[in-house]
Amino acid sequence: MKKILPLLILSIISHYLPAQTALSFHAGPNQIQIVSKYGDNYPYAETKLDAPAGLLTTSIKKRRTGIKKRFSRFLEHCLFFTTPGTMSDADPHSGKLQIRQENNAAVLARLNRHVHTPHYERHPDRYAPYDFGRFAGWYETVLAKEGACGLVAYLEGEPVGYALLFHKKNNGAHAMLAEDYEYVHVEEMAVAADHQGKGIGKQLMQHIRAFCRENGARRVQLSVWLDNEAAKSFYEREGFEGYLLYMEMALE
Repeated sequence: MKKILPLLILSIISHYLPAQTALSFHAGPNQIQIVSKYGDNYPYAETKLDAPAGLLTTSIKKRRTGIKKRFSRFLEHCLFFTTPGTMSDADPHSGKLQIRQENNAAVLARLNRHVHTPHYERHPDRYAPYDFGRFAGWYETVLAKEGACGLVAYLEGEPVGYALLFHKKNNGAHAMLAEDYEYVHVEEMAVAADHQGKGIGKQLMQHIRAFCRENGARRVQLSVWLDNEAAKSFYEREGFEGYLLYMEMALE
């Protein structure tokens, strides 16, 4: 039965995964691991459970297009998203907040739900519905770019907040900017709804400042919607000031 159950789980999961997705199951005396890998990319879904079991390894490749959205949500909550070695220095029972520099596309895609969903609800004409599989691929692409950095906040080993940063330098590339113009842009920042009000956002900002100092950047920039009063108040308390206003005109 121990060997049949994993195969049943893999069969169900693989039925809903994209084409060319490889699933691997590993069971050992102290750990059960399920890894999902798309194409040649690193594993973006991985779950580890302590469980006594005999060694078993199997791999399934599906040639079916698309992910059914209801099962994408299931995967997001059932699989613990991390890349190998990411959690090696975290104590899941410490009860302390840990913020680490971590370019983990799957973790950021999972946490992005907390910032993307309100944006989509307010501006459905601008944003697509949240899609974990699609967004994980986007994060993997942008995190591979020079100057990209992910910060992830862990509470008791669970990812509860994040920031996506881009360290940008002019280096003479833009003729109209100072040659040494340099800054860090906060592309995204969010804290899970259940953990807001605990000072996690403030801790993330402290690490953003530290990242800037370590990399020689003396400016931090970000954008915020004009109608997002809570976010505007938070950033102002952290020392941000308005310096540029983007405007648009809708045409019929």
